[in-house]
Amino acid sequence: MRSPHRLLIALLGLALGLGLRWAMVASQTRANAQEAAATKVDKASPRHALEASHQTPAELFQWAASLTSSQLDQDVDSEAFKRWVQADPAAALKYAQAIADEDLRGRAVERVMKELAEFDLDQAKALLPTITSKSAQLKAATGMFPLWIQSDRTSAGKYALGFQTYHLEHKTMINLLLENDARSTIGFIQALPPGPFRNDLGLVVVEALAKRDPLGTANFAIRNQLYDTLSSPLRLSIRSLLQQDFHAATDWLKALPEGKAKEMSTIMLFLTLTDIDVAAAAEALPEFSGATAERAALAISLHQAFDDPAAATQWFDSLTDEGLRNEAVKGLVRNLADYDQKQAMQWMATLPPGAVHDTAVEIFVFRTSGKDTPLAMEWATRIGDVHRRNRALRTEGNDWMIKDAPTATRWIKTSPLLSSEMRDELLGNL
Repeated sequence: MRSPHRLLIALLGLALGLGLRWAMVASQTRANAQEAAATKVDKASPRHALEASHQTPAELFQWAASLTSSQLDQDVDSEAFKRWVQADPAAALKYAQAIADEDLRGRAVERVMKELAEFDLDQAKALLPTITSKSAQLKAATGMFPLWIQSDRTSAGKYALGFQTYHLEHKTMINLLLENDARSTIGFIQALPPGPFRNDLGLVVVEALAKRDPLGTANFAIRNQLYDTLSSPLRLSIRSLLQQDFHAATDWLKALPEGKAKEMSTIMLFLTLTDIDVAAAAEALPEFSGATAERAALAISLHQAFDDPAAATQWFDSLTDEGLRNEAVKGLVRNLADYDQKQAMQWMATLPPGAVHDTAVEIFVFRTSGKDTPLAMEWATRIGDVHRRNRALRTEGNDWMIKDAPTATRWIKTSPLLSSEMRDELLGNL
């Protein structure tokens, strides 16, 4: 017969064993439930589903192809996408290029290449030419370019410069190359055949250098006469100089010798300054005199006429120097009449009667007569001052009679804009 104590010990052991087993079973059951919940694809939360699921990335992305763009946008930034790139980069890139949404497709392609470049740059460079969209390829190259330059600067430079046309992504790549080795980069660009692509890359270089040394770049532009367009190296240098040191910019301009370079520099400086701060441009004007002041006033008025015609009119009225005011008005109308006749007429129509109005119209008549004499004659009749009006009508009318008497005579006889006295005077010159 068993001892009661031994029986109690056995029962306790059995109970303890069963309790431990029950605890283990319960724990395993909870773990299984958690794993099942983690592996379940919840379409309402695609990021959670992708990152928690134990399915293969390829299977997940087959499912993801049916999601909306907003859901898929989250998937492209997920850890699952990164795992897939590492496991099968070619398949991941193929999937990314097949995404219907254009913006998302570009982001996905860029993400694939950037992730791939971080752990296998050579493979990323090998896959880059397989990206069919040139825009997507350039964006992808830009994303991996910092790593590429560190690993193999020469091949990175050859890729960036191996195009026929300029793209926006080139600016980022060229700036990165310049930061790494400016001298070699400039040498590569200079070795390119002449043409638009080389010129566009050259402007990127100049813009970058202008930020580092605006004064030196501006003087280089003047020595090499690189100031014929408003997007020239000189304009870029002046903008950087104004942003860095306004007084140094104006002192530099004052010290320039008279000539074409100073004329263009003045216009560019004040055009740029009005873009940045029109009030500062107006305050700086009294520091200049003579032809420099006239060109500065022209630059300010050009900016305001295109941006705010009413402000341009107020600006002219504020000029106490009558000669400066007249020269600024003349310069403005000459530019508008030559390049945007419609804009010129719209601006002149806003001018109140007075000297500014009459000066503007006189210049417009003179600039327009060779291209559209009837229009010039019509505007000549709008000059307020009688003496100035009659002078313009005589000049244009007599010239028209010499060039095309039948057409001129027909217009003069029928136009209700002419006074009877002026009509008789012009017809009497036949």
